[in-house]
Amino acid sequence: MSPFDESDLQRRDFLLGLGAGLGAGLGALTFPTRRVWAQPLRELKHGDAPGHARVWLGQDYWGNRLQDWRWRDGRIECVCTLPNKRLRVAHRTTSEITAEPGGDLHVTLPLGLLDGPAGAGFGGVLLGIGAGQVNGVAQGNVFGVGGQGGGFACVVTADGAARVVDNTQENVRKPPVLAEALPASPLRNWPESGLVLKVRVTWRDTHAKIRMTVNDGQGAELTRLEHAGVPGDLLEGGVGLISDPGDRPNQPTRFWFAAMQVGGAAHTHHPERAQGPIAGMQYTLGQHGLALSAQLAPTGSSALDPRVVFAKVELQSRPAGSGPAWRTQAVSRVSIPSHTAVFRIPDWDRKAAHELRLVPLMADDTPAPDAYHYAGRIAAEPEAGEDLRIVLFHCPRIMGIGNDDNYESRPKEAAFRRFTPSNLLMPNVPSQQRIEQEHDPDLILFTGDQIYEFVPTRVDFGEDGSPTFEDYLYKWMVFLRSFGHLTRHTPTVTIPDDHDMFLGNIWGWSGQEPRGERGTPGYKHEFGWNFSAAFYNVVLDTQTAHLPPPVQPGPLPTGIRTYYTRLDFGGASFAIIEGRTHKTPPYDDIVAQAAQAELLGKDQERFIEQWGKSLDASTPRFVVTQTAFANPMTETDGSITKTNYDSNAWPKPARDRAVALFKDAGAFLVGGDIHNAVFMKYGVDGDEDGPYQYICCAYGQFFQRWWEPAQPGADRLPGDPPFTGLYTDGEGNRFRMLACTNAKIPFRETGEFIIGRFIIDPALTSSGYGVIDVRPSRGDLLIEHWDRDADADRPRQYEGWPVRLPIPTPGYTNLPRHVRLDASPTR
Repeated sequence: MSPFDESDLQRRDFLLGLGAGLGAGLGALTFPTRRVWAQPLRELKHGDAPGHARVWLGQDYWGNRLQDWRWRDGRIECVCTLPNKRLRVAHRTTSEITAEPGGDLHVTLPLGLLDGPAGAGFGGVLLGIGAGQVNGVAQGNVFGVGGQGGGFACVVTADGAARVVDNTQENVRKPPVLAEALPASPLRNWPESGLVLKVRVTWRDTHAKIRMTVNDGQGAELTRLEHAGVPGDLLEGGVGLISDPGDRPNQPTRFWFAAMQVGGAAHTHHPERAQGPIAGMQYTLGQHGLALSAQLAPTGSSALDPRVVFAKVELQSRPAGSGPAWRTQAVSRVSIPSHTAVFRIPDWDRKAAHELRLVPLMADDTPAPDAYHYAGRIAAEPEAGEDLRIVLFHCPRIMGIGNDDNYESRPKEAAFRRFTPSNLLMPNVPSQQRIEQEHDPDLILFTGDQIYEFVPTRVDFGEDGSPTFEDYLYKWMVFLRSFGHLTRHTPTVTIPDDHDMFLGNIWGWSGQEPRGERGTPGYKHEFGWNFSAAFYNVVLDTQTAHLPPPVQPGPLPTGIRTYYTRLDFGGASFAIIEGRTHKTPPYDDIVAQAAQAELLGKDQERFIEQWGKSLDASTPRFVVTQTAFANPMTETDGSITKTNYDSNAWPKPARDRAVALFKDAGAFLVGGDIHNAVFMKYGVDGDEDGPYQYICCAYGQFFQRWWEPAQPGADRLPGDPPFTGLYTDGEGNRFRMLACTNAKIPFRETGEFIIGRFIIDPALTSSGYGVIDVRPSRGDLLIEHWDRDADADRPRQYEGWPVRLPIPTPGYTNLPRHVRLDASPTR
């Protein structure tokens, strides 16, 4: 059985899907059912035109990748033609295998060839996805290159042979065949109606026996196979369709599948895992009313196809706990190609909690079936003066190593295991249950890198040199699959950073064209907006459309929209700024003229100045941005990193203006990007007369940075750690370090690593999230840093936390010179 118990979240979300809201006593309910045949593919009763494909495969399937699969005329088709894209998998989200001695599993799968007899590929069913070690959502990232937890495939080849294929071997792209049975004669022409693959698995003691038959659809058996050599526990986990194109460049094998049935005592049906067509939602609440964005899976033949099954979304609500009557609040058209439906309701009743239902509408305004409705909850806004709890995330990388890349463990790392929790980092169910149940946040902040462009797979580029919309939407939907159960009932601020824009670093240059060749795939072209405005606007539509209206609604010169804005919520005010959009790229001639370079840009500088002046002096105020305004990083010898143009430490003149504006506004800064955790106070005219900033550890850690200075900081209090105190970075920026969390292995000990900063083993890294308690009654902020992977055997907060300080006021005239760590209980 999986050590990750996701049942509480699933059951709660299942109740939400039925419109029941968030109730008590959910743990006592049980929805999964066994010993019954799962229903075949659920088809829409109307809306799908004959012959018209759609990307969304229906509620029971999650295709990897999004662009590799289509639904057409009641069949699921693998449309991938690239021989280097091996082992495409469409996961059956509602099925789970639980192996027990004496148990059995039955699978019946009609399948056929899209292109006639061709190639050396195969298609069939993948069993044991995750090997019982990962939850149902994480199972959806198992495909491509093999690895532990990759499952065993029962397949039919293009010539009619039956095979059992082992996909559990690390870094193997052509998995070994454990057993094969050839037909009496090679099948040169498949019947148009396809073949039928039947698989039966029975568990005896520690091993399982697999029996396979292939018939011609009319009952005539073509091939039979038995294999008894698979350890039984390795067949626990998920179920999926698998299609491999083979390795012949001009002869890909592409399969279609119809109405797979799964049953038996070892099978558990999970209706609460059904998903779509709405993939997730985000919302903010405050002086602007309610702003909400619903993300749909593409229900046309591509992300650009306007002939979608669901053309609109209707937002319905009712007071929490009031009963069955729903009231329509608004209807929004689905935007193409972002596939978002955005709602803005200025007069929303913010004093009360509301249950929410999003109803997809067909092109003729007919509502989708009830099973396709998406439910959430709009919380009541906290009153001014009440405590406000904020949870911070950044860099929630889904996987350590993606499915296009090999990896060998570095010295000191545990053995790499691709499809286990050590590499499938999201969703981290224990951590997220703790966040929901113990922290119960009023507001969530995602400060960037919600997506890493190379996981789960490398980027697909289109003809214009920009990433394809399907590739971006696929990765964004992976993020929503991991965090959607949080964002569907908690106000959320999300801002994109460089990797969300599919770049390693980015300097937006206020929309100016980058120098050199535009649109060349790779990472050597990030000096400006290298991709099309349409691509960047899809990123903004999906990640920021739920924010309050932007201060500057007009686009930049290249047509890229802006999103910087203010959120007034729960008695606090948040300036949400764009830390990359206006930043000047560090071309050599510009570095030499740093005084001419921009960071926030003149418009955002004016915005910060006006924002600070518009607030009452007692209002807690925060700046939400992507990264740090200094370089709190050291090298293996303990020297302070000289230059990091990616951070907001450069350009220094513009950095100094920004930090002075934050100080004058009395703002507390939060950010992300740098991966290790820091809490520091910046200097403006002196060593530490500026604002504080808090950055927690990356939530999905893989690329390490360290703050391990060789020299202790100046002006420390007795007993303070040697890495605290006053410092100056390589750009001349002064700051006081107050608290820090690095990887569990010192940087100096990574010299044996091939790439010193790149570590996958979670035993050597530090992943976490932040919590800020705004406590007006006490006049202070409590800043916490929680270990993502904490359990009963290890401390739940990292050493050196929490930190407590008075709520800043304009000019920071009320703050003590030093801030001591808080030794009191955190709750």
